[in-house]
Amino acid sequence: MAGFDDIPAASWASVDLTTFTHDAAAMVDETLSIVLSAEKGKPLAAKPVVVSARLIERGTTRKDLRS
Repeated sequence: MAGFDDIPAASWASVDLTTFTHDAAAMVDETLSIVLSAEKGKPLAAKPVVVSARLIERGTTRKDLRS
């Protein structure tokens, strides 16, 4: 099981949920750049935009190294 956005409750010991987090500010910046370019009539790039992200492994997926 895994979550998204690494909300504080995901790290609670009773939950210990593996989660994925992304750079929301960079995602907004990239989106605004695309929208503003389109508004100015500039051709849009036909390639994906990659924004940094990170997997935070916790108890729901982390392999128990003691076994």
